[in-house]
This record gives sequence, structure tokens and C-alpha cells, in this order.
Amino acid sequence: MIAAVAKAANHGKTWATKSNKPFAGFWKYLNTWPVAEKTKAHRTRAQAIADGDLTDWLGNCYADEFARKGAEAHAWSQQNMEDAEKKLQNKIGVLKLCLDVLQRWPPAKERYPQPEDQIRGVRPRLKNTKQHNWEWNSLIGRYRCARCCTSRERDKT
Repeated sequence: MIAAVAKAANHGKTWATKSNKPFAGFWKYLNTWPVAEKTKAHRTRAQAIADGDLTDWLGNCYADEFARKGAEAHAWSQQNMEDAEKKLQNKIGVLKLCLDVLQRWPPAKERYPQPEDQIRGVRPRLKNTKQHNWEWNSLIGRYRCARCCTSRERDKT
């Protein structure tokens, strides 16, 4: 999400509020547009003052501190970690089973052998395509041509 925020801030409101952007609804309601600037991390305060970006350095320090507090507030217990690991191992086992079945599955050519002329792409042609072969279809209560599947209500003539 952080990358999406930085990208939207850099591209502007018109770009960020397009319908194909994931957070367009969020950006639409902002009155002031954010500014995203990259700053070097892991520096001392003296280095930040020397580089002339003490404000960015302080903002980065606050962001790190709030991220640490948030992670501590939502830390998982050992039992939660073990449960999550068991669920993950179960999912991996099911996935391995599916992959094993798919590896052993015979290719379509072996399951459904085709006549040689169909493999080469030659389709057999009907000798007389103009003549219908009417058969009564009791499911639809109409005559249906066995060749072209057209149907008619009247008696076969």
C-alpha cells in the first residue's frame, strides 16, 4: 500500500482517481494532495542535519516508531503461530497431493484417441447438406434435423 500511496502522490489526482486504480475511491475525497518524498534511512541526526533534510529524517523516525508499536500491539502468541503453521502445512499437503494427481493424469491424447483424419484437421463433409434428416424429439415436442439441429412444428413432409 505504501508504494501505491507514493505512486499516486507523484502522479497526481487525475491519475489516482481513474476507475482502474485500486484506491480511486479513497483519493477522490481528499481535499489536500499528499507529497511523497524518499529519504535515506539508518542515518544519525547529525547526518540528516548535514544533508539538510532533518524534517524528512524526523518523519521517518516517527513512521518507524509507529510501525514498531503497531507490530507489538498485534503480535501473535506462540500458540497462534503454531496453529498458523499447522494450517499452512495442511494446505501445502493438499497442494502436493493435487500436483501428484495431475502429474499422473494421462494426457488428453491418451484418454481420447481420435481417428487419424481428425488429428490432421480434415473434417468429413456431408454428402448432401441441403437435405434435412427430420426426427421427432419428444423433449421439445418438435421435429429436429439430425444434421443441422433446426426444428419445426409441423408434420414431417
